[in-house]
Amino acid sequence: MELQGSPYSLISLVFLADATGRVLSTLNDTLGLMTPSQNTILQLIDPADRIKAASFLSAISSSGSALCWEMTVPGAGIPQVLQFSACSVSNGLLVMAVGGVSDLMLVTAFAETLDEELQASLLQLVQAHRTQCGTQMVYWDALMQLNNELLDLQRQLAKKNIQLERVLEEKNRVSGMVAHDLRNPLAIMEMYGEYLQEETASSASPQVTEFLAIQQRSLRFMRGMVDDLLDFSAIEAGYLRLERQETDPAALLKEVVTHQCTLARRKGIEIILLPVPACPVLLIDPDKIEQVLNNLISNAVKFSHAGQVIEVRLTVGEGEVEVAVSDHGLGISLENQKKIFQPFGGPRKIGTAGEKSTGLGLAIARRIVEGHGGHLRVQSVLGEGSAFTFSLPA
Repeated sequence: MELQGSPYSLISLVFLADATGRVLSTLNDTLGLMTPSQNTILQLIDPADRIKAASFLSAISSSGSALCWEMTVPGAGIPQVLQFSACSVSNGLLVMAVGGVSDLMLVTAFAETLDEELQASLLQLVQAHRTQCGTQMVYWDALMQLNNELLDLQRQLAKKNIQLERVLEEKNRVSGMVAHDLRNPLAIMEMYGEYLQEETASSASPQVTEFLAIQQRSLRFMRGMVDDLLDFSAIEAGYLRLERQETDPAALLKEVVTHQCTLARRKGIEIILLPVPACPVLLIDPDKIEQVLNNLISNAVKFSHAGQVIEVRLTVGEGEVEVAVSDHGLGISLENQKKIFQPFGGPRKIGTAGEKSTGLGLAIARRIVEGHGGHLRVQSVLGEGSAFTFSLPA
C-alpha cells in the first residue's frame, strides 16, 4: 500500500495503524517523520504529548474517529506541531496529520492515488477535519504568514541598520577630516588677530577695536566648535582614548578654577571654590577631566549674569569623588534637561552676554565621565540656576 516516489511535497503525514496504534503502512510522509524505530503512534509523538496521544487512540476506539488533536512530532531534530485526525477503516485506523489548510487541499489531491476504499475514507476524513477545525487552521495559517512577514521585516531592518552604521562611520570620518583641516587655519587666524589687537591697541579707532574683538570672539567660537566636532567624531567612532595616570583631583580642580576665574571676572562673575577635603589620588586621564571641568564651569559663566556667584564643590564619598558646579543663572526647563546631554539635542540657548554654543559640549562631557566609569547629572530650575555634578570612582 505504501507509495514509492510520491510527487507530493507537503507538510502532512498519512498512515494506517491497527487499533493499538501500531503503524501498519506509511502512505505519505513529506517530512520524513516516520523512522524504522517509530512503530507506534506513541513513539511518533513527542514524549510531552504521549498522554494526549493515548487519549487520541482511546477516542477513536470509543467513537470511531477523532478530529483536530494538536500534538508535537519531534521530526528530524525540529519539532513540528501538527493536527491529527483519524477514523476507523476495514483494516484498522486511517490517520492523517497536517500543518495547515493548504495541506488539506494537497491531501485531497493525494487521495486520488489511493484505492477506492481508502480514497473515500481519506476524503471523508479531510472534510470532517476541515469542518471541525477549519477556522482554527485559517487563524493558524494567518499567524504563520504574519510571523514570516515579521521575520522578513526583521531581516530588512538588520540590513538597514548595517547600512546606517556604515553611513554614520563615513559621516564621522568626513566630519573628523574636515574639522582637522580647519583647526590649523583657524589657530593661525586667531594668532594674527591677537597680534593685530596688541599692535593697534593704542592707535586704532574704537570701531576698529570693536571689529577686532568681534573677530576674535568668532574665531574662538569656531575653534571651539572644531575641537568639539573632532572630539565627538572620535567618541562616536569608538575612539575615546583615555591616557590614565595617577592624578590629584583637588590640584586639578584648583588649577581649572584659577583659569576660569580670570575669564569670569571679565563678565563680572565670581567663582568660589569651597574648601576641598583630603582627597585620594585617582587613576584618570587628567586632560579629559580638565576638559569636563572647563565645559561645566564655562557653561555656568556663560549662562550667569554679572554680579552672580558660581560655586564649585569637591566631596569625597564612599568609593567615589564628586565635583559639583552650581550657578544662579538662567536655569533649564525640566523638558530640556532630558535633552541637553544629547548631541545638538538641547535648545540652542544664547549666553547672557550673547555667547554661542555648539551643542556638543555636554554630550562629550558625559561620554568622557562615563568612559571613566562615572556619572554626570543635572539639577535645575528654570530662572533660578543649575547644578551639574559628576562622579568618578576612587
